[in-house]
Amino acid sequence: MALFTERFETARALAVEGRRTGGLAIRPDDSQLFWQVGGEWVEKSDPVPWRGRVSFNRPGATAGQIRPDILFLSNGQSTAFTISFAGGECENDGWTGLRCADR
Repeated sequence: MALFTERFETARALAVEGRRTGGLAIRPDDSQLFWQVGGEWVEKSDPVPWRGRVSFNRPGATAGQIRPDILFLSNGQSTAFTISFAGGECENDGWTGLRCADR
C-alpha cells in the first residue's frame, strides 16, 4: 500500500508540474507510469513489481484497453478507483485525493 501511495503521488505531481496528462497502469504483477504524447501513451518508467496481492477496480474499465488505468490531469484531478492490498485498501473519487486505510 505504501508503494502504491508513493507511485500515485509521484504520477499526480508529474502531471501537475509538467502540465500534461499522465497515467498509472495497474497490472496484477506491477505498476507503470505513462505520459500522453500526441494522443499516444508512452512509457515514463519501467514496471515496478508489487510486493503482494493487488485487486484493482475502476468504474468503466475495459479489458485490453491501451491506456493507463488511472489518469492524472494537469489540474490535479484523477480517475476514480478502489485498489485493495493484502493489508488494506486505497480509494480516490477523482477530486479529494487518495485515502488509504489498513484492514
